Amino acid sequence: MVELAILTILMVLGIIFLKYVFGLKFKEIKKMAKNTELDELTKDLPNSEDITKQMLEIIKNTDVKVKKMLDENTGTSLYTVMNNTISLGNMENKFARVQTIAHECLHSIQSKRLLWFNFIYSNIYFAYYIISLVLTFLGFFENVFFHMFIILFLGIIWYTVRAYLETDAMTKAPYLANEYLKQTKLEDEKIKTLISSYNKINEQAIPMVNYYLIIQVFCRLILYSVISMIVIG
Repeated sequence: MVELAILTILMVLGIIFLKYVFGLKFKEIKKMAKNTELDELTKDLPNSEDITKQMLEIIKNTDVKVKKMLDENTGTSLYTVMNNTISLGNMENKFARVQTIAHECLHSIQSKRLLWFNFIYSNIYFAYYIISLVLTFLGFFENVFFHMFIILFLGIIWYTVRAYLETDAMTKAPYLANEYLKQTKLEDEKIKTLISSYNKINEQAIPMVNYYLIIQVFCRLILYSVISMIVIG
């Protein structure tokens, strides 16, 4: 019981400490992504679907399907390896959409072995976690430290693969965005301004994504630890 309480406190402190170490400024990121002046620079670009198809031509991966998200209110876009599809959120008239689309296009040319591993492994990891949580709560799992170790081990592998995929796509996105913008009618100075903004966003967004992923692992362990303390207590 005491050991679980200490572990829980250490993980909470770890989350706070990592936020400080990464120097994350969430409000600053939101502010950078909402810039009406930069929105003006990209307002005459084609719609998001056309931009995606043009970028896929640049990276020579035109087999990817492109569609809009069913939920028109979501701004989230994603690439799914299962059906080789890029689903686009509602990003029209946002300057950052060029970088976001580049990010998803780059996911489509990453190692299929890694992408499939991430997809299958993530489901196994999440399923094991939920089952362990339920069985521990019901009292079937008595050796909670053993299962915490397994959850931690599975979480480290999940974080490593996912963080690599996201960091790789985010790092390369400004370069693909630059290649695409050079094919448009935008002036060179405007392109430089946009690419500079994309790089500034990445300076905060890359550590933020890595932080967000690792705290997911910590939060799952914290919840499991709390459930275990309730059952043991």
